[in-house]
Order: sequence, then C-alpha cells, then structure tokens
Amino acid sequence: MSVEQNLQAVREKIERAGRNPDDITIVAVTKGFGPEVCRAALGAGLTVLGENRVHEALTKMAEVDGAEWHLIGHLQTNKARLAAGRFQLIQSVDSLRLAEHIARIEPTQQVLVEVNVAREPQKSGVASLRRAAPPPRRSATEDRTRAARPFDGDERRLRGRPEGRQHDATLGPGALRPATRMTNKCP
Repeated sequence: MSVEQNLQAVREKIERAGRNPDDITIVAVTKGFGPEVCRAALGAGLTVLGENRVHEALTKMAEVDGAEWHLIGHLQTNKARLAAGRFQLIQSVDSLRLAEHIARIEPTQQVLVEVNVAREPQKSGVASLRRAAPPPRRSATEDRTRAARPFDGDERRLRGRPEGRQHDATLGPGALRPATRMTNKCP
C-alpha cells in the first residue's frame, strides 16, 4: 500500500468516527523507513513525521526538508541533550527527572508528559496527581515551632504544606518549572 493510499484509508476512518480529518494531526511514523519514504509522506500532504529513535531521526532530519519532527519513542536521559531543541515536540516524557533535564538544556522545548493514571508499577509515566488525604492535625507545640522559624521568603511554607508533598510541575507552552519539595523541619 502506498503512502497516499494509507493516508486516504486513515482519513476515511476518521470520517467514519464522526470527525473532520482536517481537525486531526496525523503523525507519520518513520521508524525503519528511509528518507525517500519521508519525502513521499511529505508529498502526500503529511507534514508531521514521528520517529522513535533520536539518532535515526537526526540522520533523516539532515536529509529531509520541510517536515515537522516529533520524537514519539522513549527518551533516555542520556540522549536528552541530542533531542532537546531539535524536535518540535517530544511526546514521550515519562518522568519529572527527564522533564527537568530537558528544561535545563532547552527551556522552550515543547513536550507531552506521559501520566500513569492507573499507578501501575510495571508501566512508565509520571504518577497521576490524585487528591491526598488531609494531613493529620498538628499539636499546639508543633504550630509554635513552625511559627518560630525565620521567614525565608517562601510563602508556601506559611500555607502549611505537609512534609514531603511534591508540588506540581507547571507545564505551559514550552515552559517547565521544576517541582519543589517542602518540609516542616526547622532550618
């Protein structure tokens, strides 16, 4: 089946699902195919090409002009320096550590964060943020100790965040602010 025939079949499936194919971004996966197939995809009207492997993508990027490249495969931290800034979108960020590493290398890199909503240990992805049970009430002595600490400029400490609770990483368009860890211990 040619690229054009495959694309037409996908567009028909989208229409049968009740959607407008023009509203859907189709990512043509190029893993295992050479630059000539990438050019054929571009000729068929596919402008977004997805690659699983960083090194294979970089080779194709050098040979194929006019494509928007997405990294769709697992990205290892040791390859983040090669990927950051070269892909329009990295679709496979599966840990806060990796997200922070990418943000240090290229703060404007667009990413999609994989979330393990089921919290299954055998699956990859960042743990989902579910509302935790409220923290236990502190005694009056703990409150006085907390209030006696010198103010260090961090207003979140004044809001009584429980020890060890992670704050969400803020993912905006191309921006990533690493999470911070708060403690109730005196400095």
